Amino acid sequence: GFQLKRSDTQMSPITKRLKTALNRNTGVWISVTIVFLLTFLTLTLDVRILAVSAIGLCLVQVFYCHPILLVSLWPIANLAGVFFPDFWLPVGPLFFLPMDPVYFFTIAHLGLWALRHPCSTLDVLRENRTLSLFLALVAFYICLSAPLYGHSALGEARKFYFMFLFPLLVLTSLRQPEDIRKLLVIVIGSAICVALYTVARAGLAGSIVRSVYSQAALIAALAGFAMVIQRMHRIVTFGPVLDRLSICLLFAIAVGTAHRSVWLALGAGFAVTLFFYHKRAAVMAKIVTLLVIGAFAASL
Repeated sequence: GFQLKRSDTQMSPITKRLKTALNRNTGVWISVTIVFLLTFLTLTLDVRILAVSAIGLCLVQVFYCHPILLVSLWPIANLAGVFFPDFWLPVGPLFFLPMDPVYFFTIAHLGLWALRHPCSTLDVLRENRTLSLFLALVAFYICLSAPLYGHSALGEARKFYFMFLFPLLVLTSLRQPEDIRKLLVIVIGSAICVALYTVARAGLAGSIVRSVYSQAALIAALAGFAMVIQRMHRIVTFGPVLDRLSICLLFAIAVGTAHRSVWLALGAGFAVTLFFYHKRAAVMAKIVTLLVIGAFAASL
């Protein structure tokens, strides 16, 4: 995901002029747009909506200057969806979920970044063609379904497909290895919180089977594979002993909750790991041991 920026000598004259014009005029047009929106809101809406809009514009600027904050909001807001799976906030005919503010700020950030860095945006999209094609299909689905279903088309798309904006946000925002490491610590830390929450729910229910929704178990499974990959490359997240305990806990939760969709994800992850690391017998033995531990936890 880390590529050197294309030098100006490799750009065509038209691309150079476009980039220079955008860099000069983007700030002006953004300022004019903000002033226009504030004037429109002042004349048509009440003070509360105006205050919320002003705070939102300030947060957009903060997240644009410090993208690591916006990236970190993804796993934190996802925790709210795990702890309160049935929470939604009605606002008129719309129903907002905990991840909706994060989606809004992510789209605003990507739009501003594309305006300020059009050439880099094209490079990122060209380097990740599968992700770009999938996002284009989602946009086409929204445009095609909006005349028939109205805002419901956007609501369904944001629940199931807007999560794929996260890798695009990481690719465009985080360029330093230290930022990537911070993100991994936050993601794995949130997954451990989910695992501990599952253990608490299992203690109250008397059984770990179906004690939480499959979303929580899938988070634990993906974080467990992430930690295993880091261990393969001798990368320590929290500490040697704590990493081993965390991996065992995450896989025990993923298997023990007995969700079939999560078991399919574990099987697919194990198959991919076997394909890439079949020559490393020690690694495969550890993964099999972790799956056995999880199966034992499910039988309790």
